[in-house]
Amino acid sequence: MNVKRPLLLMAVVYVLGVCVSAGECGFVLRGAAVILSACLVFHGIKKKTLRKGALALLFVLFLAGGLRYRMAARAFQRSEERIRIFSGMKVRLCGEVQEYTEAAGKAKLRVRNALLSSAYGARDTLPASATAALRARYDQPVGTILVYMETGDAASQSGKWSEKDRTCRAQSPSEKQDRDPTADRHPEASRPLPGERIEVYGKISPVEAPRNEGVFDFRLYYRTISVQGSMYGTSFRVIGGEPKPFARGLQELRLRMGDILDQLLPPQDAGIYRALLTGDKSAMDEDIRSLYQENGIAHILAVSGLHLSILGLGVYELLRHFGRSKAVSGSVAALLIISYGILTGCSGSALRAVLMLLLRFLAAAIGRSYDMLTAMAAAALFLLWKEPFMLFGAGFQLSFLAVLAIGLCHVLPAPKHPLLEGLWLSFYLQLLTMPVILFHYFRFPLYGIFLNLIVLPLMGCVIYSGVFAVGLFGLSEKLATIAVGGGHWILRLYTLLCTHCAALPYSSLLLGRPSMHSILLYYTALSVVTWALAERHAAEHVGQQRVRRYPVQTEIPVRESSVSQSRRSRWVQQLNILPDPGKLACRLPLPCIVLPLLLSMLCLPAKQPQGLEITALDVGQGDGFILRNQGLVMSVDGGSTSDQRLGENVLVPYLESQGIGHIDLALITHCDADHYSGIQYLLEEEPKMSIGELLLPRVAMQDARYDALRDAAAARDVRIRYFGQGDCIDLGEVEIRGYYPVGTERLEVANDHSIGMLLRAPDFQMLFTGDMDEDCERQMLAALWEADAGYPKIDVLKAGHHGSHTSSSEALLAALRPDYAILSYGVGNDYGHPHAETRERLRRYDVKMLETGVMGEIRITVSSEALRGL
Repeated sequence: MNVKRPLLLMAVVYVLGVCVSAGECGFVLRGAAVILSACLVFHGIKKKTLRKGALALLFVLFLAGGLRYRMAARAFQRSEERIRIFSGMKVRLCGEVQEYTEAAGKAKLRVRNALLSSAYGARDTLPASATAALRARYDQPVGTILVYMETGDAASQSGKWSEKDRTCRAQSPSEKQDRDPTADRHPEASRPLPGERIEVYGKISPVEAPRNEGVFDFRLYYRTISVQGSMYGTSFRVIGGEPKPFARGLQELRLRMGDILDQLLPPQDAGIYRALLTGDKSAMDEDIRSLYQENGIAHILAVSGLHLSILGLGVYELLRHFGRSKAVSGSVAALLIISYGILTGCSGSALRAVLMLLLRFLAAAIGRSYDMLTAMAAAALFLLWKEPFMLFGAGFQLSFLAVLAIGLCHVLPAPKHPLLEGLWLSFYLQLLTMPVILFHYFRFPLYGIFLNLIVLPLMGCVIYSGVFAVGLFGLSEKLATIAVGGGHWILRLYTLLCTHCAALPYSSLLLGRPSMHSILLYYTALSVVTWALAERHAAEHVGQQRVRRYPVQTEIPVRESSVSQSRRSRWVQQLNILPDPGKLACRLPLPCIVLPLLLSMLCLPAKQPQGLEITALDVGQGDGFILRNQGLVMSVDGGSTSDQRLGENVLVPYLESQGIGHIDLALITHCDADHYSGIQYLLEEEPKMSIGELLLPRVAMQDARYDALRDAAAARDVRIRYFGQGDCIDLGEVEIRGYYPVGTERLEVANDHSIGMLLRAPDFQMLFTGDMDEDCERQMLAALWEADAGYPKIDVLKAGHHGSHTSSSEALLAALRPDYAILSYGVGNDYGHPHAETRERLRRYDVKMLETGVMGEIRITVSSEALRGL
């Protein structure tokens, strides 16, 4: 394999193999991976840098990537199927403790080699006649499970544990009256140790894929950290096993560090230091986390190469300064960073940094040169063989792209001044990571390029201040407080800088989630620009003789041989092509080289719909619709009783993923929380999302049940308007006309307030009915007949009251004859929605049912001519 960095090529081919097999990549990315693989092979054969043995090795790596992904995917699927058997049941989980963390009264256990059983009985006690389904409820292997629990006051405050705390506390006779095995165990004031086997009682549910666009994908996230599921435990007890001394020591150190930081610092700073030093972000102040993320410095909170380099290289250089050999210094530093990586939870970015530093110390010890990109490739191969799903994690992608940016900057032209060089590196890193940031977070921190120039140089002081404070705490709390004081003021500086940057215009550009086509186009353009700049930079160093950097065929390629020149001449003559692309890149003006990249940037923002788009969000037990047309955005309801954090978990992520930061009209059909809770959250707690006008039903004018919405709107200077029969909303070519409620007098039953309105677009009509019952529908039909001298034929009906049998009456269906009905409800709701009678009526009138409980988010796209897609 006659290339300069063969391991890098091998890693790329392995990653392409994973991408081709991974359903998460989608059709476009999988197709691009196939094309890129073919191009690499063709280029290697054409340039004779890949011989038969090398081609065979790359082919094996490509297949290995695909097969390893499929093996991991099947293992996850088997575990998820087993977990699904126990959904909603009280269960008992037995397994080995791998890790335990706690903060702010919450505890998290990572349990591996877990066996899942029903909380009642045991397999051994089953009769011989027990069915296979009943036997399947015991001792099912489910891999690695995260268990979340509440900790008691003693567990969260004392920090002192004795061996007598390792078992369940004694209970009084009154507590033992109920023999439910989950009722006679209580959370213990104890910390389980790595290596011990525990028995946890609680409830487990399968982790589902996101049901709305933009919502965080917990299922994929768990797969990236090699976890098969999560469980909420109510109690546990240790049933055996021996603690592992090394892991036990690291866990006790991590927990002790957290306790010390909590004592020394105010909660806000303690949460940051916990994240920086122990990798535990559970105690982080959400406002600070959001502030850092919006300004592009949230990466400092993730234990990665920055933190490990500060500690590992600091110890290495200190030992070298005192005369220790490279081998001794590297061994001590390696032991430190391995221990620290385990202590902080072995995240993808931390493991990448540990592996790369180990290779750096090894290279120094044996007298070999260290190549950053080769070390990065070795780390990628190791991590993706261990867990191929890690490739789809935001932390993994950003961490490796940051290293790639640093490595590529060495072959690009850069300013000589250190400050300008740092600015150029930061700028190129932002270019390389921008699509990934937008894909995962939907916003781009415009001033993060400059902010990082101040933040990163000070991070060493912050980390060392925390380390010294923890170390000095045992000697003197005052000395520890003094040591951490410098870091405290630096964190205050970070907050001050982020606050001022956030106040600047365009500080956080809301661009939405780019399409995969746009991302591929952007990276293609960036690759071409990077290659062209590297060619120009090489040409500047060798005069008129161009040095080929990709691939390097000899160690010192100063002058091409006559053989290679004649070979190229024959190749050019045979294909009748233009002169060498490398020479063309050197001759083109710089603006011509950069122009394709600038044009590709314009494709990254989320695209606006062509025509009318109606989205029924899966809000659980509630209603929520987003209408978009010609740049205007309107919401119809937006609430849920099954998701108490609907605004934060669903509405904001969905809107931001679409690049929506402003809702022109927010219409609330009536005053039930399952129709307005999310909109109330946007008004009260989400300053980044603005609303132009709030529309309430006419009957709300004198109704105190709407006061909370009115007060929240007034606090944000949102105009309030009332809507009912005869009112009209103009959305360009789309008109929305109200037909109910008829009057303005107060109605006691909230569902009777429901706004009934008809959306009309060219060749498309949709009726919204809120939570209307049959009587309200009758009044609306009368208003429709009177206004239009007949009943319109509608395409889509928003079935009233989540599919209740009191709505979507025979009269309504017979009069309007809808083709489709959208039923918005929560799976397993307490009301039995949608009712069987409603389903039967819809089937009788040949109405196709679109259910959020089954399909998740439902999107209707209407062109200017006709209904285009559901």
